[in-house]
Amino acid sequence: MKNMIAPEKLAVLMEKPVSFERIAMFLSNDSSVTATQLCRIIGADSQQYFNWKSKRTRRAQVVEVKADDSAVEPTGQGKKKYSPEEKMKLLSQFALCDCKARAELLRKFGLYQSDMDRWSTVVNEAAILALSTRKTRSDKKPQEQIEIEGLRKELRGQEKTIAKLAALVVIQKKVSEILGTAFE
Repeated sequence: MKNMIAPEKLAVLMEKPVSFERIAMFLSNDSSVTATQLCRIIGADSQQYFNWKSKRTRRAQVVEVKADDSAVEPTGQGKKKYSPEEKMKLLSQFALCDCKARAELLRKFGLYQSDMDRWSTVVNEAAILALSTRKTRSDKKPQEQIEIEGLRKELRGQEKTIAKLAALVVIQKKVSEILGTAFE
């Protein structure tokens, strides 16, 4: 298998320390050897190479996403947390994608179909709740305002009654003075 690779290229690849970047560069230019075969030839661990390559592509995806301001950034490893605005953007992007692109989007952001289903359910429930509450008519007065106006009307009626009673007391005093009887 070593004779599949030119000796000068093999010498460059086997320089210590073994660089995964050199392996990736060689594999991008020469498709006659697989990554596993090349790692076996030069004595490198193929699993470490694939892990390195996976991390490198994830970093490239983050840089690619950062270039697009409207897109959401994939979070790092571990538990994924997205803000509500990011979730809405992801849901709208997900809805516009075809089947293959949806799977790619889910992988890119470390999500599952169940996450999208759950978010979509929450959005639909919130929309139904928001649309089901009726807005009060602007020309209709609130109950408190109606009660206040009723109390004011009652107060005006009582003030009129007091004014009439005060007038009667004044008239009664004058009548009693005229007739000469004491009013107490």
